[in-house]
Amino acid sequence: MCRSSHAVTEAFITPKVAQWARERTGISPAQLAKSLGADPKEVEAWERGETRPPFGKAQDLARSLRIPFGFLFLSEPPAEKTPIPDLRTVVEGRPAKASPDFLDLLNDVLVKHQWYREYLEARDAKRLPFVGKFRVADGVDRVARDMTAVLSVERIRRTSHTWDEFLRELTRSAEAIEILVMRSGIVGGNTRRKLSVDEFRGFVISDDLAPLVFINGRDSKAAQIFTLVHELVHIWIDRSGISNPDPKDIPAELRNTVETFCNSVAAEVLVPHADFLKSLPSTFTEQTAQNLAAKYRVSTIVILRRAYELNAITRNQFFTLLEKEQQKQREREQKEAEEPSEGGGNFYFTLPIRNSRRLTETVLGALQAEGVSYREAARLLGVKTGTLPKLIEGLPIR
Repeated sequence: MCRSSHAVTEAFITPKVAQWARERTGISPAQLAKSLGADPKEVEAWERGETRPPFGKAQDLARSLRIPFGFLFLSEPPAEKTPIPDLRTVVEGRPAKASPDFLDLLNDVLVKHQWYREYLEARDAKRLPFVGKFRVADGVDRVARDMTAVLSVERIRRTSHTWDEFLRELTRSAEAIEILVMRSGIVGGNTRRKLSVDEFRGFVISDDLAPLVFINGRDSKAAQIFTLVHELVHIWIDRSGISNPDPKDIPAELRNTVETFCNSVAAEVLVPHADFLKSLPSTFTEQTAQNLAAKYRVSTIVILRRAYELNAITRNQFFTLLEKEQQKQREREQKEAEEPSEGGGNFYFTLPIRNSRRLTETVLGALQAEGVSYREAARLLGVKTGTLPKLIEGLPIR
């Protein structure tokens, strides 16, 4: 009888799956044990197969590791693949791993995208002409000229006085031509699940009906601007993917051709070479780089890269100034990342930034027209159903 009782209460989890799930989240046995109210030695014993957790504790284990409960009983750890191409720089010849936070975020965005696409299809929406208009073989300048014109980049540059304003207006311009632009530094509305800039800076779903760009809001404003344009280039050449655009040097063998092209086009859109060369003083200094960064609303590192590519500075100058600016940028990004999210915590301001204003307005419009239920609308926007009436009042549909 005693043996039968243990069989009922113990969960026969697979040890190596338990270890895989913990390592996948990037936490130690001690950290996991603390979240479970257990002893670290117990967690280690489960992973070695020496003991088994009680059934209830195994359920808590799955919740803490953010995996379906059934995963713990698989014979082997599941192979997790991202549903869109991963174009991030490889690490030591291996593709970068996707964290549970990123996978949850991506799946949430894909659900929203699918709903929006089906909504447009039901209304016979027209295909967008700029999606896949070019290929990499068409060259940087052609793509950059078209994007600059369609997005009104020169006008935005003239009228924007800060990085925040430039990013906001560029986002509005993209959404005006029916591109969903989502920007957040957390998973859903959970402020305890912060996204990692080291893991990814953005991703894009290229779709000729419902293209979507997601920007990691934990990044600096200058970096978000560069990432936004980088991801928009993906749409112009019809290549979905997860990106970590970085204007700094990386070894040639680790470069992704598409990512390199998108970086080059983004640099040309934001810092057009003809205008840039006219703006250069006779002597290029550290102050010059800062002044030009303010003019073009990009990071100083992007300016240094452009100056080097266009032979405005020597290789020695470039690396000397780059080292200084990288340190400054790290300090600025750390400070900016610690600041409150855009909107100062105003729910009605931050929600459409996180979900895209176009998607937010579409969902609320469908709700008012009884084309979607309160429950579905709340799920899509990541809010409680009771919040929706106030949200409609606080965010008038244009």
